[in-house]
Amino acid sequence: MKPSEGKVFTPISLWAETPYHPDVMGIAFEGDEYNPPPTDREYFLELLFVPDGVEGAPEVGAIWEVPPDEPFFILVPTYRWTLPAPDFGDPGPQGYLFSLTMTPVIPEPASLMSLLLGGVLIRRRRA
Repeated sequence: MKPSEGKVFTPISLWAETPYHPDVMGIAFEGDEYNPPPTDREYFLELLFVPDGVEGAPEVGAIWEVPPDEPFFILVPTYRWTLPAPDFGDPGPQGYLFSLTMTPVIPEPASLMSLLLGGVLIRRRRA
């Protein structure tokens, strides 16, 4: 990807099948130590949908910053659902829906100006 490019991964669905018994379940992200995620990006997880009848879940629109260099997880109240047979078609959202957004890190204007001025000063000293 180019330094100015970002990407959105959506939808990310989360549910538990009927035999899952705990009252909470989680979603987790962790970079691969041999192929780590780019550190010149910021990563954000957004909750897009909460299934009907779920109590105690974060509000739709909640956003978490996902660190690229350490494990990240959140816990939510369990939502149990069994997938329908393939001939039933798309049943719509049946679990939690999330999106993961990867955005480029853009320097603050003051930092950008410092970088530009630093480059000018270095060029003048070499001349």
